[in-house]
Amino acid sequence: MKRTALLLMMMVTTGMLAGGGARAAVVDVRVEGAAQTLFEGPVRSSGNPVRATSDSRQHRCDGTNNGQHPTPGATATGASVEGLRTEGMDFDARWFPGFDDYYVTRFGPDAEDVDTYTFWGMLVDDVFADVGGCQAQVDDGDHVLWAYDAFHNRGFLKLAVAGDSAAAPSPTATVVTGQPLTVSVTRAYGEKSPAFTGVGGVTVAPVTTAANGVETVQPTAPGATTTAVDGTADVIFGTLGWHRIKADAGAGGAIRSDRLDVCVVSAPGGNCGAAPADTAVREAPPLPPDPIDPGSGGAGATPSKPGGGKAPAQLVGAPIIELPRFTTAGQRTGRVGVRWRVLQAGVGVRRWRFSARLARKRSGSFTTLATGTKGTTAQLELGAGQTWTVRVTFTDKLGRDVSQTIGDVLVPLDAGARAVRRSGAWSRVRDGGAWLGAVHRGRTGATLTARLAAGRPTILIRGVRKTADIEVRVGSKRAVYRISGSATAATREIVAAPRARAGTVRVRIVSGTAGVDGLGVRP
Repeated sequence: MKRTALLLMMMVTTGMLAGGGARAAVVDVRVEGAAQTLFEGPVRSSGNPVRATSDSRQHRCDGTNNGQHPTPGATATGASVEGLRTEGMDFDARWFPGFDDYYVTRFGPDAEDVDTYTFWGMLVDDVFADVGGCQAQVDDGDHVLWAYDAFHNRGFLKLAVAGDSAAAPSPTATVVTGQPLTVSVTRAYGEKSPAFTGVGGVTVAPVTTAANGVETVQPTAPGATTTAVDGTADVIFGTLGWHRIKADAGAGGAIRSDRLDVCVVSAPGGNCGAAPADTAVREAPPLPPDPIDPGSGGAGATPSKPGGGKAPAQLVGAPIIELPRFTTAGQRTGRVGVRWRVLQAGVGVRRWRFSARLARKRSGSFTTLATGTKGTTAQLELGAGQTWTVRVTFTDKLGRDVSQTIGDVLVPLDAGARAVRRSGAWSRVRDGGAWLGAVHRGRTGATLTARLAAGRPTILIRGVRKTADIEVRVGSKRAVYRISGSATAATREIVAAPRARAGTVRVRIVSGTAGVDGLGVRP
């Protein structure tokens, strides 16, 4: 299947209210690259023009772009590129006159990869934006995150001292040397009103900061640890002074967390002195004037590409489509929802098609699940108890096709299904956020058994109000997992050790009460 410029990309950021007159703001900026954090810290920005490296002239980037706001101010893209510039790094982007905005293709050393649909994406205050970054105005204290490979449903990690709000954690903590600092790692997916849920198996490790501000997580360094199933971990520091840690799920996992700066003291009430210098507010000077293109008769009239020559022409009329994402629509009837947006219609979309294959069959063929010619949502019916890889194909009205894998999704085998044997004290309880709209709540001694395919047996748990211990037995292997109590009903996963063959999995409530939403296997 040919690949064309039927672009699966997203123009991102959130529109903010603008105050009267041009104004500056101090914005918390973070740029998470492919393998390192390229920038992290507060930036003072005033809505100055910006210029991509392949562009010969500056462009307005003050929130008045495309008529989004009536007066100029600091913007998400402006603050981010200015922060990078204070550390000697640049960016590249394509200017879209129809949006009056840049589409970012590179920050520092990390460029998008069109062949694998690896694009940069942006969030403001933990939410994917819905307009371009030069249209989005930001205020004092707003958090801007640019993330590499943002649109593969990976989620975004947050690191906080246990008990802090996941939405607004403190950037610093103090602990006595040799004593544990309990932290929590949560994940959200950039949706509006984000729900942060604890995530296990994530590394919390020391961070080294280079002279240019680039941060690298050291997963094998002394003090590195891994979060429990509820997302908590105890970190112990053996030396005094300032330390830095981040949460990192590894290659292909969720986007790295923000940094936590920890002051390690010898006794309660101690301090570490001034905070690290790079936590101070940074401000970039305005750009120098545009270079003059001798062939244009004026400044910056003809964009150029790196290495000289004219910028390549854009494919006229190509639709710009948001990569589809999974939703909870349809889960009460046992279906997986997907939705997408057409950001720029171009010649229009003729049809769409969703297909899937078992995730463990990396080279298997895809089976068509749903097709259509209209709308921007679909519901997919997939076999229960398995993890599926889902793929989408869009065809525009000129017959150009583009296909992309949008991610893996675990479809639970409901705890109330006939294939699941239950014994002991179980009751079915309605739960609007659960698969099929209910969970089976078990008390101490209750067991359920099911036969699952090869892979990592996974148990979906909801509604644990007080701490519960849950035993999972896979063949001759047995493990007990402790689930901390929570006031929310968010789904938490128990993921057992992988196995090469199908077989029986037994779940038993050792102590407490827990709701089991379903079972399945991950590859």
